[in-house]
Amino acid sequence: MVRLQVIDETGRLRPPEEIASSGLPGLAAHVIETDEQIVFRLTDSPQIIDFTQKDVRQVQLAKAAIRAAIDICCVYAEVSPDDLDEVLLAGAFGTYIRKESALRIGLLPSVPLPRIRSLGNAAGAGAVLALTSESARMAFIELAQKAEHIDLGSELAFQERFVEAMLF
Repeated sequence: MVRLQVIDETGRLRPPEEIASSGLPGLAAHVIETDEQIVFRLTDSPQIIDFTQKDVRQVQLAKAAIRAAIDICCVYAEVSPDDLDEVLLAGAFGTYIRKESALRIGLLPSVPLPRIRSLGNAAGAGAVLALTSESARMAFIELAQKAEHIDLGSELAFQERFVEAMLF
């Protein structure tokens, strides 16, 4: 929706006439102005499913928090996105989001697509390994001992980066 400019860079769902005037009348037909808000109608059969302005904001909030956290962690580790050998996406979200879309909306820093990899259910796989492999369990303990906690809530830079990351 961002790529097709149904949603602008601020996260605003554009009205149907704006979308139609951009040369996308087929998409404009999915944008419905209700009494309360503008929605993007995903389907109306067998039931109505709308993507609302509130849904867009929820995506923006999640995206901004993730991106700001990545940026702060890079600062703490004294690395730039160019220094990252690999970016791993985990869980359902990481499994199903298209890498190109994650980059386009600013969820991830600008890294080459081949460096981004989806892991699937990494927590579940890690739990199985921890329960079934003594060497994996020891490696996890060693890694946990090296981990550093960063209180993002108290980081002024986090708030600033969060606000910047709200834009698509």
